[in-house]
Amino acid sequence: MPVDAGARILVGTARAPLTCGELVQGSLAGRDFLISCPIPAYSRARVWLEPGDPGETAVVTLHRYPAGAIASVPAMYRLRSFAAPPHSPLTDPQPTGLGQKAVRALEVTLLTLGQWVRRAVIEITTPGPAGKGLGTSTADILATAQATAAALGRRLGPVELARIALTIEPSDSTMFPGLAMLDHRRGTLMKVLGPPPPLALVMLDLGGCVDTEQFNRRPDLDAANREKEPRVREALRLVYRGIREHDPALVARGATLSALAHQAVLPKPGLPELVEQVCARGGLGVVNTHSGTVLGVLAAPSARTIGRLAHFLTGWPGATLVGVTRVTGGGVATWNTGAGYGKLPATSGPTRTRFWTSAPT
Repeated sequence: MPVDAGARILVGTARAPLTCGELVQGSLAGRDFLISCPIPAYSRARVWLEPGDPGETAVVTLHRYPAGAIASVPAMYRLRSFAAPPHSPLTDPQPTGLGQKAVRALEVTLLTLGQWVRRAVIEITTPGPAGKGLGTSTADILATAQATAAALGRRLGPVELARIALTIEPSDSTMFPGLAMLDHRRGTLMKVLGPPPPLALVMLDLGGCVDTEQFNRRPDLDAANREKEPRVREALRLVYRGIREHDPALVARGATLSALAHQAVLPKPGLPELVEQVCARGGLGVVNTHSGTVLGVLAAPSARTIGRLAHFLTGWPGATLVGVTRVTGGGVATWNTGAGYGKLPATSGPTRTRFWTSAPT
C-alpha cells in the first residue's frame, strides 16, 4: 500500500495491566463499585499518528496480536494443564469486539485533547483473551488512550483515563496506582486504596466465556446487587482493613466473601467446595472474576504452598490451570515516545480498518 513518505509521524507507546477479576464487586446503597485485582500481565499499545487538519476525517488501522502468557505454569504441571482442555485461554479464538474498543479509545482521546489526525495505526499485543474476566478490553482501551496521548506529547492522569474508558464501556479500576475502588458503570466513585499486600495467585479457568457488556446490561442486575449488599459491605470492610494493615489474609477473606456472595448473580459450579478444599491446603481464599470464568486462589507467596495448590487444582473437574502469578498494583505506564518524518507502518495483515463517520468537534 502506498505510504506518505516524508509525512510527519508521531509515535507513542503504553501498557496497562490485566486483572484476575475483582477483590470485591457489587453495590452499596445502590451505587455500583468494584476493586480490580491487577496482575503483572499487560496489553501493550503502540500508536502512530499522522497529524491532520481540523475537520478532516481520519482513517484508523488496527493490528492486534496475542503475545506471551497470562501467568507462568510450573513445568511439572505444564503438559497436564494444556494438553487437552478445549477452552484454554491460549487456544480460544481472538474476539471480534476488542479492536473496535481500541479504535474508539483513540477517537475519544483525540476528542479529549482537541487534536486531529489524517491517519493512525494502532498495534496492540496482549496475552489476554476476551470473555474470561481478565480486564482485557479495559487494558486495551487504557493502553491505546495513553499511547495516543504520549504520541502527542501528553500524559493522561488516572481520572482522565477513567473518564475515557467509561465513555466506551464499564471499566476496571486498573488505571489507578495500587488497588482502587471505582464505580465501574457510571464513574460516580473513584478512590485509591493503597498498594496490595504480598499475595500469590494460582489461576484457574472454569471454561466458557461471559460477555461483560451483556452482563452489565442484565435487567435483574441492580436488584441482585441490592440483595447481596450486606455481604458486600462486610467484604469491603475486610479488604479495606487488609490493605491498610498490609494483611494478605484479611484481603483474601474479603475477596472470598465477595466471590461467594456473587453466586446468586453469576454462579460458578462447585465454588463453595473449592474454597473449602484450597483453604485446607494452605490457600487463603479466592478472588472471583465477577463477569468472567476465571478464579484465582490466593495464597502466601510460598513455593511449597503454591506447588501444593497447583497440583491440587490441576485435577479440578472441568477446569484448566492457567498458571501462577501474583497480585500487583494498577497504573498505565508509557515510554519510548517519538516523532519524526517517515512512513506509517504497513496496513496489511490481520488488520481492521474504520473510517470515522463524523468528524471530531
